Amino acid sequence: MYDGAGAGRRDGGAKGGLTTGSPHLQISNLDFGVTEADIKELFNEFGKLKKAIINYDSSGRSHGTADVVFEKREDAAKAFKTYNGVPLDGRPMKIEQVTPQVSAAPARRETASRLGTRSSTFNNGNTRGNRRGQTRGGRGGSRGGAGGGRGSSRGGRGGNKRGPPPSKEDLDKELDSYIEAAT
Repeated sequence: MYDGAGAGRRDGGAKGGLTTGSPHLQISNLDFGVTEADIKELFNEFGKLKKAIINYDSSGRSHGTADVVFEKREDAAKAFKTYNGVPLDGRPMKIEQVTPQVSAAPARRETASRLGTRSSTFNNGNTRGNRRGQTRGGRGGSRGGAGGGRGSSRGGRGGNKRGPPPSKEDLDKELDSYIEAAT
């Protein structure tokens, strides 16, 4: 009854109630030993499945969540009503219906008119705060552009701009001088 392998996390939707009639269910609070075969076996009784997957992290451990997508919304509704809150391997399943994301255009003019301007004395009287288009050091530009943004040469994770690693002898000398200074 299962038609294909699932290869994604969600269908780009947010979780909601049963009012939307989505065939996509998100199951959480699963025991980490629950397998995809278990999920398919449980939910196949309600109707034909498009997808039934357990979600895993990058090291292969279960997140304790699963996605089940039915071909028919009615089948998803029956599964929700039957299994929501029912224990599986000692843990009550929490089932939510994933709703498709609605793309309503925001009222930009109305929102923009409510915005104020950023105060130049935002940081306890410090007028040198980072304002838009200005990064530390007074360089103009945008994030990620030339001369500023993440990974620049001002500390942090700036890449491999270091010289060769110090030798064992250099480290020993540094440690000896540190210990002498501390005593």
